[in-house]
Amino acid sequence: MLRLHSRGEIVAAVTAAVAAMDPQHRLLLRQHYLDGLSIDRLAALHGIHRATATRRLASVREELALTVRTRLMTKLDIGVGTLDSIVRLVGSELELGLDQYL
Repeated sequence: MLRLHSRGEIVAAVTAAVAAMDPQHRLLLRQHYLDGLSIDRLAALHGIHRATATRRLASVREELALTVRTRLMTKLDIGVGTLDSIVRLVGSELELGLDQYL
């Protein structure tokens, strides 16, 4: 029961977090993860240095993870330790196809 409920909450949090992202950030994630573009290709496409592309991608991933964690902790009224336990509990069963969200 907990696994089923938690999985649904995680999917809802990811969906909401991605929807709330800046469109350029969502595009960057889509291009890298769905389209398979390398850091070098992203840098050329966006007219930035490859180090900037690397930092930007890392920042966007971090932003998404933080937003999802914050949403879950708020929605479920739990702390970091409990959230980590839930993620471990359902992590192996959770299949988040990025293409559904990006």
